[in-house]
Amino acid sequence: IFSSFLMRCQRRFDNLGTAATPDADQAAAIGYDNVVCGLFEKVSCVFVLAAAVIPLLHASFHFFFRKQQIKSISDESRTIASHHVFELLAGLIGTPFMVVALLDVMFCKFTESIHAVEHGLICAAIFATAYSAELAARLSYSRPLTVVHHVVMMTMLALIIIEQSPFIITLGTVLITGACVEAPLFLGLLLYRFREGRERKTWWTLVLGITTYGITRVVQVFMHVLILVKYDLSEQSVISLVFALGLFNLLHCVQLHTFIIYRAILRKVMPKATDCSASDIHDRTTKSGKSPSSVTDSRVFERKHS
Repeated sequence: IFSSFLMRCQRRFDNLGTAATPDADQAAAIGYDNVVCGLFEKVSCVFVLAAAVIPLLHASFHFFFRKQQIKSISDESRTIASHHVFELLAGLIGTPFMVVALLDVMFCKFTESIHAVEHGLICAAIFATAYSAELAARLSYSRPLTVVHHVVMMTMLALIIIEQSPFIITLGTVLITGACVEAPLFLGLLLYRFREGRERKTWWTLVLGITTYGITRVVQVFMHVLILVKYDLSEQSVISLVFALGLFNLLHCVQLHTFIIYRAILRKVMPKATDCSASDIHDRTTKSGKSPSSVTDSRVFERKHS
């Protein structure tokens, strides 16, 4: 995939913004309208297929978690964990394709990046269906911020599929790539639902996921601003401007606010200095012949007076 990209165009900063809509003669020569119409038909088929498959996957994951008979996990947590599993898998599978697609649509002409555009639109259809399924399943116990985030994302993904201009597709590819690279974060959130007895591993996984999420949000904002600077906004449609200047900035604000939620989650599973593992207590009990409670009390006393 990467070698085929390198053969099509050179990756230079000056190439950003060359994905201009072809003029009338070029459009007629390459069948531009037919290409766009064909992409829309494919994406419509993906919508129908995803609407049937994704809820079944969620139900399968939920059934699997129920069979595990983990008493400390509520039915609500199983539902959320099922969505996190799908988002994790979708991110892991979609990331390499979307990274290449992002390079294509940003540094190649639109006619040279049709396959990349096709991959991006298919991922947009899958994520839009996934967000709608998750929102429908969790609406009664979702945070208002989660509802706003999902509604904004679904609206933006729908506009990408409806508009299909090079400008909005370039921005949309940045958006979808950002959604795919959230996979480490969803791994941490998945472990958080099953954190009992593995708080330390959960904390470190969440730290890694949130750090990755923060770095990719900075990159996303940078690329958003870069595209706005390089493209001529006066030539864009009203829908594209609403997408680029309104909804995308609103999404940045929502994602920034989610760090407050993730900070609260981290504090719930943060390892404490006074905590001692059960295995450590058992080892010390075996060696000293003391009861577990006395070992624990002695360790706490030592820490307080050290």
